[in-house]
Order: sequence, then structure tokens, then C-alpha cells
Amino acid sequence: LTLSAGPIVAQTVVLCMPAASHLAMHFREALGKQPTGDDAARHTLGAVAVPVVWCAITAAAGYLALLSSTVKPVYQMGLTMAVCNVVAGILAFGLAAGAMRPPRFLQWARSQTTTPSASGSQVGRLTAWVLDHPVLTIALFVAPCLMIAVGTRQLQFESNYIRIYRSTSRVAQDYRFVEDRLGGIGLVELVLPAPKESKEITPEWLDSVHETTVAIKAAHEDLISEVLSLADVLMVERKAASQSETPRESQDAPALSRPKSTGIFGGLLGGTSSDAATPEQVLQTKLTFLNTPPFAHFLNNFWDRPTGQMRLLVRIRESADADVKQRAFDDMVRLATPTDGPPASITGLSHLMTQVTRAIITTQFQSTAWSCAAILLMLMLALRSLPLAVLALLPTLLAVGLVLGAMGWVGIKIDLSTALVASVAAGLSVDDTFHCLLRWKRELKGGR
Repeated sequence: LTLSAGPIVAQTVVLCMPAASHLAMHFREALGKQPTGDDAARHTLGAVAVPVVWCAITAAAGYLALLSSTVKPVYQMGLTMAVCNVVAGILAFGLAAGAMRPPRFLQWARSQTTTPSASGSQVGRLTAWVLDHPVLTIALFVAPCLMIAVGTRQLQFESNYIRIYRSTSRVAQDYRFVEDRLGGIGLVELVLPAPKESKEITPEWLDSVHETTVAIKAAHEDLISEVLSLADVLMVERKAASQSETPRESQDAPALSRPKSTGIFGGLLGGTSSDAATPEQVLQTKLTFLNTPPFAHFLNNFWDRPTGQMRLLVRIRESADADVKQRAFDDMVRLATPTDGPPASITGLSHLMTQVTRAIITTQFQSTAWSCAAILLMLMLALRSLPLAVLALLPTLLAVGLVLGAMGWVGIKIDLSTALVASVAAGLSVDDTFHCLLRWKRELKGGR
């Protein structure tokens, strides 16, 4: 059970209710018209069988559209919900017979009157009003739905996974402390080409890596707090350009007073002014030292010699907006890609969570389109009329537009838990469509 498939039990209960409700209402109506309870049960099962079957198959087909997603929780959601729809339909219909004819001590008195209930009378009057005022009905229902659906243009997505916690929870408080005071909590990894041999690493190459890290940080100073690379591990102290050349000392001068190159390794290696260690020698000495077993992990954390690749470790403010982070990710890859080498790639938890959310959002619109196409096909097969199927799909589309538009207007962002709301709304609203229109066609066939 993942985040998307976690509420599967609650959703399955909701899916069972339309079939159970229609069965119960038909049975109650039939009890007042049929001579016996068995006759009422048989009449109900015969009348509701076709809608229940079509509802189960159509909702399952709609959820199977989620299998087109590359995100595992979405894929799992579609598969489990499709199976649950079919099983729920079979069980609701199969167990209805026992519910209609329970043991004697559970049976209730059968109504002897055909007088409709008060609620039924109200529904009948509302239906009559709707049939007498079709244009006004459309204005009262369709127009507001379309106005609210415009809010889909303002939908935003949330990639900051910490916001699924309450703001007063300890984990959220600690997160905000690190994010606000210790330079950001998000981590991004950039993988780019590097030499395979130690001798190929030169001070000039390290300078170019350092310039890349500086450029990446400067491009988004408000987002990026630190960039670490192999250049930081193998720093070589270079003499400033304005620094004058060290005068050569006499060979007779004491060894301790002779000038050495700057840096610890330079001082150890240089015995006289003539053999002072060069930056290249200092660098190779560091590499030799860090290649020894006690310290090899320092290099291995940044440099993979067999594949000739290294990584840059970028720390960012994870609480930034997703679009801001995505622009920074694109710039990181562009700046880290060498002009004459293979392109750099990006990974890391922050990038992964952003891409997962984007994939789910893409899946939402893609799966909703496939779901509506599957529902339209099933409606056409059940109603045997393409125009009627298209008209029957409109309430479903209005329901989806209403939900997504309201989310956009209110400011509810799409995240891992709300990304599948469109597909769920489509699967739920199609049930009533089938029951209403199949009953309508049956009444037409009966001459009414």
C-alpha cells in the first residue's frame, strides 16, 4: 500500500454504495407492486442487473487508464481500483438476493400501499420542473460548473513533501529550523565527466570545476546555499597573480630559511628554493595520500574512476516553489555540461520528488483523457448511440471540471494525495449516468 493506494478501503466502500442504493430503492418500490417478496426480489435483480454490470465494467475501464502512468503508486492505484470495481459490483449484486429475503426474524413488514414517500414526491416535482424548464436548468447547473472549471488554469502542484505534515508537528518544526537557519535541507546531485586516472587531474582542470561550482551558485544565490565538488577535496593553494616572485636565496643560506611553495604539502616537499614543490606536485601528493585505505572514501564520495564520472553536491532550500527549483535544475545541468564532452545529468532527492510530482500531474490529465475515452466507449456500447453517449458523458466532465476548478480557485495544490481526484470523480459520477439512462431507455421501450 503506497500513498495513492492507501485509502483503497474507503474508496471501495464508496464504490459499493451506488449499486447497493439502487438495489434497495428498486426493491422498496417493487414491494408495493409485486404480489410477493420473492417476485419483488426477482423483478429488482432483473431491472438493476444491466446497470450494475455496465457500471462495474466502465468504472474498471476508467481506472485501468491509470496503467499508462510510469509512477508506481499511480499504476498500483489504477490496478487495485479496477479490480475492486468489478468485485464490488459482483458482490453487491450477488449478496442482494440474501439481503432482500433475509431469515424470518430479520424480515420487515411489507408495505401494502403504493403511495410514494414524501421524498419521492419531492423528487417527482423537481423532475417535472426540470422537464418544463430545460434552458433554465442548464443555466443554473452547467453555467456555474463551467465558471468554476476555469479555475483549472490556476492549478499548482506541490513538491515539498514536508507539507503533508501538520505545521505544529515536531518533524515540521525541525525541518523549518534547518531550512531557515542552517542553509537549506534539499540535496541535488550533478553527475558529470571526470578523468579516469589520477595523473590526468591537473590544477587547471580543478580550476574549471571550481569555476563551474561558482557559476552554479551565482545563478541562483537565493536558492542554492552550497556547492561541493572534487575541487574542494583537492584544493591546491595557488600564488596570487599580484604576488611578486620569491627571490632566489643563496645555496649557502640555512635550509630552514629558504622559501618554500605555500601550503602544507608544498612546505614538506620543497627542500630548497630551486626544488620547491609545484602545484602539480602538491596535487599528486594529495591524490597519493588520499588514495590510501584510511582516506580513500573521501575521493570515492566524489569521484568514480572506473567510469570516469564525478558528482557535484548542491544544497538548496527545499521549501522554494516547484517552478523555481525546476528552473534552477535546468540551469545546473546547462552550466555543468562541458562544451566538448557528454552532457551532465541531475539526480538527488529534491530533484526526484519534484519530478515525481510533475509526472503525477502529467498522469492526471493523461489518465483522465484515457478514462473519459474508455467511459465514452462503454456508454456507446451500452446505449447503442454515439450522440446519447456524448451527452451522457457531459455530467462526468462537468463533475471533473468542477472539482479541479474549485481546487484551482481555493488554492489547493495538487500533490501525491490529490493528483488522482479527476480519475476518481470520473469513476464515481458515471454510475448514476448508467442507472438513469438505461432506466430511461427501458421506459421508452415500454411505450412511455
